Amino acid sequence: MNKNLIALTLVTLLCSCGENFCTRHTREYVVSNTIPLDMYFTVYTDAGADTLFLNQKGDASMIMDKQSCRTFGAYFSYDDYLNEINIGLYNLSDTTSYQLDYSITDTKEDSLFMDHVVFSDDVVHDTWCVSDSFVLTIDSTLLPIFKKDYSMLEQFSEYYK
Repeated sequence: MNKNLIALTLVTLLCSCGENFCTRHTREYVVSNTIPLDMYFTVYTDAGADTLFLNQKGDASMIMDKQSCRTFGAYFSYDDYLNEINIGLYNLSDTTSYQLDYSITDTKEDSLFMDHVVFSDDVVHDTWCVSDSFVLTIDSTLLPIFKKDYSMLEQFSEYYK
């Protein structure tokens, strides 16, 4: 009985003396629109959401940042990386859209979309800080994967006024 109590006390002391380890993953999203249509690009991640407006034949970029802290596990793990949940691409000219749901990425449309994406290799700034980029080029070969989406009339009501 005493051995169990001593072991439990030691485990409790060791767990409470841990040092915090914080990590940071920064991803730049760069979207290039090469067709003469107005577009919106949206990204939902486990760190938040953001939207880019792309003029006809225009470029835009944004940065998403995820910071994580924990007591144990002094390494950069999968949970520390910024993870996309959903990416949306909206063609404002004809109210069509394409949604990439990262939990279901096995269609030929998803493959065609991912053929237009380039991920850079991780740049490790130090043991706890990583950055990379997601570059999407929108061209006319993506238009066939878009589907009619009348909800855009309400979602982007400012644009359609």
